[in-house]
Amino acid sequence: MWKAKVVAAGIFTVLVVWAAAPWFAIGATRNGFESLNEELNLNSRKLMEASALNGSKVLLNSPYLFVEWSYEPSSDDYVLDLTAETPNWISLGFSDSCRMVPAEAVLTEVNGDGSFKTGIYSMTRKNIRGMEPADNALEFGDVGAVVVPSPRDGVTPATKLTVTRKSNVGGSITLDAASSGGIPVIWAVGRTPTMAYHQHDGCFTMQ
Repeated sequence: MWKAKVVAAGIFTVLVVWAAAPWFAIGATRNGFESLNEELNLNSRKLMEASALNGSKVLLNSPYLFVEWSYEPSSDDYVLDLTAETPNWISLGFSDSCRMVPAEAVLTEVNGDGSFKTGIYSMTRKNIRGMEPADNALEFGDVGAVVVPSPRDGVTPATKLTVTRKSNVGGSITLDAASSGGIPVIWAVGRTPTMAYHQHDGCFTMQ
């Protein structure tokens, strides 16, 4: 009799567990779907915000300085074009909050024959000695400069510096396309064709 009761109790327990299991599974699955849906919605919002990250701005009128930028979420590529009506060096850089130091910068110098020398630098101090070459340390994409007609009048020769980089290039500055405050970018125009102290500088926000 005692054995019969034990067997019966065991069978009842198995039946209860078996009957309840699908509901537990449904609850777990539902929670999983809700979490996945929230994550997909978040990623979708980020992609929409990031895809809207493109624009342009006149930075200076004399010398004329114009910048345009875009971001491609699928490849995580930021592309910036800085065009300047000047025979002197120009530069674009990235910092956390428009500060010159610390920052990562791409600077192009003008050689005597009119060709360009473009380099990637880590800025560690607020002077020329603080411009440390970082071509191998920072994994930027395509960078370089060419002569183009100025976007101001379509005629005047101007230098266009193109900078391509991803969110993280191995340094301390990470770009976030979904940041509500935008992405600060610093710029400078030199007094001379080769790297020396700047004549003009400033900061704008990509947003």
